[in-house]
Amino acid sequence: MRNALTASLAVFCIAVGMTAQLYARENESHPSYVDDYMKFVPLQLSDGRLATVDRVFLNVGGQVQAADPGRGVIRDNQNRLDWGSLPLVGKRAKPRYNESDFRPETALGEAYYEDRTVWLDLSDEPPGAQYFRIEFLNQDYAYSLNAGPVPSDAARVPPRPPGSEIGKIYRGENGALLVLVRPFIVTDTLF
Repeated sequence: MRNALTASLAVFCIAVGMTAQLYARENESHPSYVDDYMKFVPLQLSDGRLATVDRVFLNVGGQVQAADPGRGVIRDNQNRLDWGSLPLVGKRAKPRYNESDFRPETALGEAYYEDRTVWLDLSDEPPGAQYFRIEFLNQDYAYSLNAGPVPSDAARVPPRPPGSEIGKIYRGENGALLVLVRPFIVTDTLF
């Protein structure tokens, strides 16, 4: 009985190892989860409306910063298993977002949309705070802007954020801003 159990466990481990190697090889040769040819961020809002984002402005403590989606947007599919926590296999797996990335203590502000423009209201943050990357998380994807936010005089800080609120902003790792626009596969399903 013990030998049968040991043999079954060995077969399972070999199968998992082979699957991980195939997955890693597939992602090296043609990354099926990543698309970096986009010049805008396509969103589906919680009420079902579609929104195209061509401009992103940030109100950081009363100062305007801007990030340009036209410089490139990388789309990363999040509708996949997270192998990152498995021993051996996890080292080769591409990480994905989890519920723990959106904790209340990492919330920074709200995101607003109007006329192809998103305003990120970070008015409670210190003026001049720097963020190195912006990622929009919506439906099955994470959309990462190639260009990080920089100080801008292209717009003035509005008295109140324009448009309607579409999501929440969270502090990510390594100076990233995570803009959660629901529905998002990681937060709104059991998957």
